[in-house]
Amino acid sequence: IRSWAQSSETTALGKALGYLNTMENDSRLGNHIANQIPYNSILNLCAQKKDDTTALEIWDRILAPESRVVPNSVTLGTLLLTLVTANQLNKAVTILNKSERGSKGLLLTNTTCYNIVLDGLAKTGSQGADKDAILFLQTMNELSETGANPNVSPDRVTYGIVLSILSKQGIPAEQIENILLDCHSRSINNKEIEPDFIMYNVVLNAYATQSSKNKDAAKRAESLLRIMEKNPKIHPETVCYNSVLHAYAASKDHSLEKIFALFEEMKVKSKAGNERISPDTSTLNIILNALVEDATEESIERTQNFFLEFQELGVETDIVSFNTILKSMVKYGKMKGAESLLQKLESDYNSGLSEIKPDGLSYNILLDGYAKIATRDAFKNAQKTMKKMETLALSKSDRADCMPNIISYTSVIDSYSRTKLIDAGHIAEQILNDMIEAGVSPKLICY
Repeated sequence: IRSWAQSSETTALGKALGYLNTMENDSRLGNHIANQIPYNSILNLCAQKKDDTTALEIWDRILAPESRVVPNSVTLGTLLLTLVTANQLNKAVTILNKSERGSKGLLLTNTTCYNIVLDGLAKTGSQGADKDAILFLQTMNELSETGANPNVSPDRVTYGIVLSILSKQGIPAEQIENILLDCHSRSINNKEIEPDFIMYNVVLNAYATQSSKNKDAAKRAESLLRIMEKNPKIHPETVCYNSVLHAYAASKDHSLEKIFALFEEMKVKSKAGNERISPDTSTLNIILNALVEDATEESIERTQNFFLEFQELGVETDIVSFNTILKSMVKYGKMKGAESLLQKLESDYNSGLSEIKPDGLSYNILLDGYAKIATRDAFKNAQKTMKKMETLALSKSDRADCMPNIISYTSVIDSYSRTKLIDAGHIAEQILNDMIEAGVSPKLICY
């Protein structure tokens, strides 16, 4: 049975079941006592094939009154894994809840069983998953602490999955941090569940993504970063600093002072030999975007100087970096500079000097700039840009993302509507018709 369970042949499951039937028949005659090992092997094969129907049939046979088989945690865990991989999470939860004690009065569930179902919950991302995850965690703690089942004490994997679920569900970062702190307090008596780098980073990322709506998010994120620095077992890395930078960049107070202080700190630590905290492309793009959002024209020069500083540090740039530079130029009407930069990007990419490829967003940024100028010449430039986008998308297989989209057409319509010229209505209407003909559905703003 074990040999067939390890086979990749399509008939493997049928063969293994045939031998299991023989064993069960012999067992009833008293010649053999079937143990859980062959059942576990077949359940494992069911998990690989995502065959929840056969797995449940095997489980029913094990639990049958006449069965001499005593299931163990591996048996239950493999069944749960089969159900989870077959997208039968509800059935897995039902069986887990019913299986705290087996038919023989033995404890069946262990931490791994709960983690399997929690992992399934994380992958489905269904609404209410956060509440289910917290309930599972509370149940595990209650069972283990009361002695009802010491085998289900939450481990580091459990807490990691729960934190991930809460983060993906958009639960307030403070609540996510509370789970992390609970794990930390329990680790005083159990070092094996002490929070690790990944768990801290999940919470940092939660603060970063929620900072635009949470006025304390950036400060809480930095506070958590400092806690990590004090723990000799957890070493913050660039990604941690980037999360805090993002939190400050997206926050309403938009503290450039804090952003640059953190950046200087990263440079100092990197120069001191801490390669884990070297500024990278994400660092560059976060800070560039923060500068673009700054409401001063001086930010253009500051953005470009900062960009050059990163290049001197040897940090790779990408199209996101250049699009942000384009955005800063367009924001303050530096259209000639934006046009020249985009032209150079195209030239360097086409000649093989650079792997950075202008995308649809690059051209849409330029179109947005023309819309703000509101002259006939700007409209003509917008039309030429649209034509170039179409040509690139249709003539080169790797430039499909340059095909004009709803944003492109809206910007061109907007650029002409602002001119207040006598023929504005006719031309705007023609662009709208071209848009519909191209298969792009207009939105309310277009009309």
